[in-house]
Amino acid sequence: LKTFLREKGLNNAFTGGLSSYALVLLCLHYLLHRPHNRVIASSSSSESDDGDNDVDEHDEVGTVLLGFLEYFGTIYDHRCTGITWFINPVGHLESVEYERKVRQGPLVLDDPIHPHDRGVYNVGAGAYAMARVVTALENAFYATTFHRPSRFTPTPLSQMIHWSGPVPAAAV
Repeated sequence: LKTFLREKGLNNAFTGGLSSYALVLLCLHYLLHRPHNRVIASSSSSESDDGDNDVDEHDEVGTVLLGFLEYFGTIYDHRCTGITWFINPVGHLESVEYERKVRQGPLVLDDPIHPHDRGVYNVGAGAYAMARVVTALENAFYATTFHRPSRFTPTPLSQMIHWSGPVPAAAV
């Protein structure tokens, strides 16, 4: 995701994009709340081992990436929703979305280091180009979801991140 945002010029809060810290918090929020559609069979299962219950780790990472792109590119409304953090009764950090009453900036993403000060420490305050970030995530979601392989884009990931080949030994 960071490489993708860098290629789009959206990886720096100083230029209106997302800082690394804000991106990590968005990823963490998504991972804490993403739907878990698959059931992973335990190794002690009595079912036959025909490979149907095995989960390919790369497929899972790809599914999570597509889910992140879909959620923050098409579903989540950064203009009227904020994300805040709190410590649950067990002592674990959790996040929750809330409706913003006052427009405090393009992205309200509270700093989990200060879980009791909602809206005071906004990690996403510098993301004034958040609309461009959302558009890039949405475009990446649709480009990878409806990918048609070609000579120049053989894989869905090549729709998002461009690779110019190996670095020549003389350049290293």
